[in-house]
Amino acid sequence: MHCEWSIQALGSYFRASCLIAIVAFNVSLLSYIFAHPLFIGWDPALHLQCAQLIVKGGLPYVDMLDVNPPLIWYIDCLPALASKWFAIPVTMAFNLFVCLLIDLAALYMVRLCRVAIRRESASARALFGIFCGYLFFNLFLRFDFGQREEIFALLFVPYIFLRWLRYKGWRPGLLESLAVGIAGGIGVSMKHYYVIQLVACEFLLLAMHARPSISGLVKNKRNFLSPELFGLIGFGLVYALHFLFLPQTVRDSYFGFLLPAFAQGYNFWDTCLAYCLASPDHRGVFVLGTVAATLLFALNRRAEQKNAGNIDLLALISTFAFTGVIPYLMQFKGWAYQDIPFFAGAAMLAGMTVTLSLTLLWRLSSAFLCLGLSALSFCYFSWSAYTDLDQVRHDPPFDMNQVGYRGSCSKWDVNTPFTEIILKHSKVDDPILFISNAVTPAYPILTQLKRQPSSRHLHCCILSVLQYIQEARESTSANLKLLDHRPKIVQQYESDIQIKKPALIFLQNMPVEGYMQPYGFEDFLAKDYRILEADVANFKVYVRKQEAGH
Repeated sequence: MHCEWSIQALGSYFRASCLIAIVAFNVSLLSYIFAHPLFIGWDPALHLQCAQLIVKGGLPYVDMLDVNPPLIWYIDCLPALASKWFAIPVTMAFNLFVCLLIDLAALYMVRLCRVAIRRESASARALFGIFCGYLFFNLFLRFDFGQREEIFALLFVPYIFLRWLRYKGWRPGLLESLAVGIAGGIGVSMKHYYVIQLVACEFLLLAMHARPSISGLVKNKRNFLSPELFGLIGFGLVYALHFLFLPQTVRDSYFGFLLPAFAQGYNFWDTCLAYCLASPDHRGVFVLGTVAATLLFALNRRAEQKNAGNIDLLALISTFAFTGVIPYLMQFKGWAYQDIPFFAGAAMLAGMTVTLSLTLLWRLSSAFLCLGLSALSFCYFSWSAYTDLDQVRHDPPFDMNQVGYRGSCSKWDVNTPFTEIILKHSKVDDPILFISNAVTPAYPILTQLKRQPSSRHLHCCILSVLQYIQEARESTSANLKLLDHRPKIVQQYESDIQIKKPALIFLQNMPVEGYMQPYGFEDFLAKDYRILEADVANFKVYVRKQEAGH
């Protein structure tokens, strides 16, 4: 009876500690969101713009051309609609939506951790370190906040925790299992690469609790063939099948051109292994995960003697983290956001390292350790929020009335070489065109300043892709067919410009040979536009002649 009371009390202390940590997280993140209502990263801004176009009735891959699968656009329709309903900046609505998603995922993780404590499947100290890593890593993303990789980590980790507890004998309700499975399916469906982490984690769980064989599957079919797994697979199937019900024009554009073109030309942005793993912005992440995992495996035996270690949970998180390196290296771009799943796993391993190290250094009770660390996190992130708010008060202000919103924010949130030009020569909801072989600089500035894209081509990466196919791929009939789309792309640009009459056009200067010059952009722009600036951050700036005459 005394032991049962102690476990219940420990669960209560653990919940209180986690709730304090969640409050600390929200103090830090919400203060930042409200102090920087226009702040958003490059890719999230692009996906949000696509969602806004869908809300207005646009068709993916017809009215907005981008190779990314549409799931993130569907999800971003929620903040796009919220922005309209509550008359707040769409960037703020997006950041608040991601914050809500993190909070819901964290609260459910508290439930799963308490189940593990009640069933004595893991120590409260190890679980609290894991929880803090899972929660607080989100605060260090900034420009990558809200990326698909972050959403995958948020939704998939509760799924593998539930799977781990099921193998430990816990039987959650049917609706709960299905909901967690569907959420995990949404996460895995963000990118096909994440099937690797799903398979690796499932195989590890099976291997730890049964023989990884047909007979092992049969004996553990109740654990393996569970509602959450069916929910995950079911969502993936529904998502895959939904393409059959999209208009034929959508399927022709995506599967007939965009997908095969980027499949052949995605290597255009490839880098080297040294940059992927050893550049300063990546080195810290990989060192963090590697050192934390090494220390944990070394300390785990001693920690188990104090009822603080857990080898199977450590193995599961390490598998999640290090299999996250596989998709990162498969893409071979060295882009920071692509290592977010590994960063999430590394943060959980680091959190576990801290709590187990403190356990071995000092004889602290689990309740005191968890409450003490949560109190420290609250003090640290409250101070961080205060210093950021104080910095914003001293920053030059940006009047958001200029972009149709109330209030002001830091000028540095929208500080680009193009901001003043856009504000001076266009107004809210005017169409603006960037012809650039990258998502930047059109995004995030168009989303932030509430301007509309004036072409179905939200960026001009497709010409770089086709250039790579021409120079580096074999001249097969399929590749030649892809290259035949180049005149059509230029015609689409010209048609979109004639119809939407963008107030400003930014044409990339370099590289010229093999990219911009052969397509004659400058020739058809000269009909209705004049050059306002010859070189602004590697772009010619064109303004409509009639606008220039006012």
